[in-house]
Amino acid sequence: MPSRRTIARRGIDRGVVNTLTLSTGEHWWMPAGLAEVERRKRRKRRAQRERGSSRHAKARRRVAALQARAARIRQDWRHKASLDIARRFATVVLEDLATRNMTRSARGTVDAPWHGFGTVLAYKLEERGGYLCRVDPRHTSQTCSACGAVDRESRESQASFRCRQCGLRAQCCNQHPASEHGV
Repeated sequence: MPSRRTIARRGIDRGVVNTLTLSTGEHWWMPAGLAEVERRKRRKRRAQRERGSSRHAKARRRVAALQARAARIRQDWRHKASLDIARRFATVVLEDLATRNMTRSARGTVDAPWHGFGTVLAYKLEERGGYLCRVDPRHTSQTCSACGAVDRESRESQASFRCRQCGLRAQCCNQHPASEHGV
């Protein structure tokens, strides 16, 4: 009998509220320590002194050290999350989002570790004989995973989906349409 990993196929939705949501209904969030680092960084920025002074240079070094720490936390989270997913699933479906464009203008989403997640996940899946399928993100939140109907009205809210064709109900991305794309 084949192992669970060799037959499993899952979709992943990346978002602002839930950093990652798997089609199993499982959610992944950023570590709580990252929020504390960001809070300290904002406080240090406010404390920057007069430009050109040694205190200003010292404050800038402190902010840079906090930025580097936040980057290490995000990178560590990316690797841990992708390794867990790669170990459990043979095929992973991910929306091919232009995350740099999305987070450039969206305030508060800069901390999302999306930018390198697809790359890290792809190589970890490949090492384990898995496959990452990137799908076109257009209409994935409006497509029914059961019948394939695309209807804007089916999305009742961000967390609720009800197909107007077949009546399928899904809550909080439990039936993410990206997981149903053929690979």
